Amino acid sequence: MKNKVLLSKIRILLVFLLLVSMTFIPKSWIYQTLPAIGADADNITVSGLSSGGFMAGQFHIAFSNQVSGAGIFSAGPYLCAMGNLGSAVSKCSSSANSLTDSYIEELVQEARKLEAQSKIDSISNLHNDKVFIYHGDKDPTVKVEAANKTQLWYQLAGVKKENIGLKIIKDAGHAFPTNGAGNKCEVDTEPPWISDCKYNGAQEMMTYLFKSIKPAADNVTGELIEFNQTEFFGDELNSMAEKGFVYIPNQCKTEKCRIHIFFHGCQQGYGVVPKDAKNDNPEHDNPPYKKIGRTLVDTLGFNRIADSNNIVVLYPQLKKSTKPFNPRSCYDFWGYVDKEGLNYATKNGAQLGAVMRMVQRLAGDN
Repeated sequence: MKNKVLLSKIRILLVFLLLVSMTFIPKSWIYQTLPAIGADADNITVSGLSSGGFMAGQFHIAFSNQVSGAGIFSAGPYLCAMGNLGSAVSKCSSSANSLTDSYIEELVQEARKLEAQSKIDSISNLHNDKVFIYHGDKDPTVKVEAANKTQLWYQLAGVKKENIGLKIIKDAGHAFPTNGAGNKCEVDTEPPWISDCKYNGAQEMMTYLFKSIKPAADNVTGELIEFNQTEFFGDELNSMAEKGFVYIPNQCKTEKCRIHIFFHGCQQGYGVVPKDAKNDNPEHDNPPYKKIGRTLVDTLGFNRIADSNNIVVLYPQLKKSTKPFNPRSCYDFWGYVDKEGLNYATKNGAQLGAVMRMVQRLAGDN
């Protein structure tokens, strides 16, 4: 009897110790290691929404030697904020109508200075690239003029006019457009910032960026991996989350596949509970909102396109943070992490560098 009581106490103690130990295990230890699968790091395409759209442009221009195309949804031109938060939330967003042609010319000249310092790849790499620009003409967050000025920026940088696709959807707000998922297209800007505009933004963009692309698969058959992001930035405080997502089609485990990177917008990181800042249309508001989780990863349609076209899709993730100050989990397009000049928009940028290290891992020997 004493032995049974002793064994019972030991079991209870072991369970208690296990629970205590799990409490102190870093979350990043729970996630898988991003695999090396021999992907093609010299044929990258990028896209993003809102702050992620700005980030996609930054990644494209900083690493133009390896990036061949970009999709910029509801965002503005490279270096638009010039390291200034005030400009980021006004001139580059809600007051984008104030952007002038002369200011865009200045931005291109600033980019050429960064090129001369080898902080970004040669701008001449952009000349034959494809750029897809999308905007809703009723976007209250980033006014539609930002799309026109993004087109102008790329043209001044030497991209052929016929290589820049500009799609403006009437009455659409600030959201990623789909054909069948999300809020109504004409609804005011609402979480999770995905709208059914009867327009498949992912498919249309990928079709434009690539010379040939097959229709999306009916169902996904590959593997969606939640991987540990922290190994790519360590203890550095840069507002990146503990985990990211990568979708790997089955054939990409044995064949050399292209890489596409999608950068989410503000409040769209997996761990964020979004808020409708305006609460201006109760008919369409739906509080309390749940965590974003895999909403974007599962809804936007990139994974089904990837399955048909041998493309690995990388979804880096951000979180809200007070240090650095990023309460809405936005990508850094004004310098909240890298406060030294325009470093945030160069190859040396903390967030850009971390994502490129993820790419290099995917391209590693499997």
